[in-house]
Amino acid sequence: MHADVTFVYALRPGPEAAEPVPDPNGGGYVRVDAFRLVDREIVRRVQDFRFSDPERYRVTPGRPAVAGSRSEFDDNRCEPGCGYLQPQFLSLRAGAGDQVATGPATDPYDRTEPLPDTLECRSATRT
Repeated sequence: MHADVTFVYALRPGPEAAEPVPDPNGGGYVRVDAFRLVDREIVRRVQDFRFSDPERYRVTPGRPAVAGSRSEFDDNRCEPGCGYLQPQFLSLRAGAGDQVATGPATDPYDRTEPLPDTLECRSATRT
């Protein structure tokens, strides 16, 4: 069985994002209304499952085995992750020195191409 699924998560920053931060333009401190800010995280997961014949193999009947799994994250932070979604919130991170997407801009909903084998830091052309 083959599954190719796209999840779209609407995320907003935590309460610490509403604290004043230094203005990247040198104008003192700025406060962002973080509760109005929403970032979308787009995750595409491709998984293949195998159902083995219980007459030939020692398996639990009806339970699949994962034959392969790959994921692609768009609009996620580019630093090595912790296993959780890490949205960029670019308007909050301006001047913070964090790496932004430098790879190609891609359409996360385009299914004409398979998932790439590389782990490029990419940005979505649409959310």
